[in-house]
Amino acid sequence: MNLLQLSATISPNTPQTQPAQKITNETPNKTRNSIVGGFAGYGAASVISSSLKEPLIFYSDEIANNIKEELGKENLKSIIDTADKFIEDKKLKEKGLKVFKVSKDISPEEQQKVMAAVFEGRNAAGKFLYKKSLKYDSKLLKTMADMVSFGLNGLSRSALYLPKSRALLLGQKYAGIETFKELALAAGKFSKLQAATTPVYKGLKYLAIPIILIATCSRNKDIPEGQQLTKKEKFDKFTNFVRNNAAKLSMAAFVPALFMNISNSTNAVRIAQKYASKEIAQAVYTQEGVNAARTLLSTLITGLSAVSGVKVKDWFQKRNDKRALAVQDTSTIK
Repeated sequence: MNLLQLSATISPNTPQTQPAQKITNETPNKTRNSIVGGFAGYGAASVISSSLKEPLIFYSDEIANNIKEELGKENLKSIIDTADKFIEDKKLKEKGLKVFKVSKDISPEEQQKVMAAVFEGRNAAGKFLYKKSLKYDSKLLKTMADMVSFGLNGLSRSALYLPKSRALLLGQKYAGIETFKELALAAGKFSKLQAATTPVYKGLKYLAIPIILIATCSRNKDIPEGQQLTKKEKFDKFTNFVRNNAAKLSMAAFVPALFMNISNSTNAVRIAQKYASKEIAQAVYTQEGVNAARTLLSTLITGLSAVSGVKVKDWFQKRNDKRALAVQDTSTIK
């Protein structure tokens, strides 16, 4: 019983002052706190994810550079001959694979063929950006077109397989152990299916962003049981599910890419062990092990950042809700 209720009991003839609005789950204060807390939680998740993934990327790249240095130029040059041997043994050209040895010295006719194969291999966004890069003579737009279509592989100078155009680009002067993974992809039996599913697998991991955003910008709501739910209640049930399973859902978005990466890495190691020297085979084994570990750790970090973001959001909202209640009680007493 607060002081207003007590005074009303003692002096029933005096007019009562209207009590202040009770704060519920639907009051503006809690809605505002939920939104602000959501952005704080998502920000925390982003900071945790980037701060853990950046050193992971740095160390994996450092390992890759060390492997190349230890192999030396002679071993790296032999990779092109190994690739030729594998392609001939598997009769990949007869099966429709177009192979281009790329360098600055190739003829204009060959350059045109390479450019046509790369353009055909791009997705719609990549083609749009590439056309704009030609119009404005922009290297930035050209790089963005590569990134949108092929990711970091598009910036590789050693090898790149384009499933849409069924073309394999091999860098003559910059051969690298990444070539073996591209050979593994090029040897795939169902190129059309590969072309359709590869961007899907890679794109699914970006679903982690809206999953974490929904989880951190929502709060658990009471859903009535045993009755027909309204549209709002159905939406609340959905956000509750996403919020309570944010780590599992965000990690699940990475699983297809993780399996694809591990499968391709395994095939790359098998090719190297069968066709390359022991030094190169060992280097490929080490490098692909690092790649698989990096993808796995990135998946776990994403789940950890999702859980942390939800916890930060809850802490932020509870703290501000308590402050709002304290202000409410003070104004009621006055």
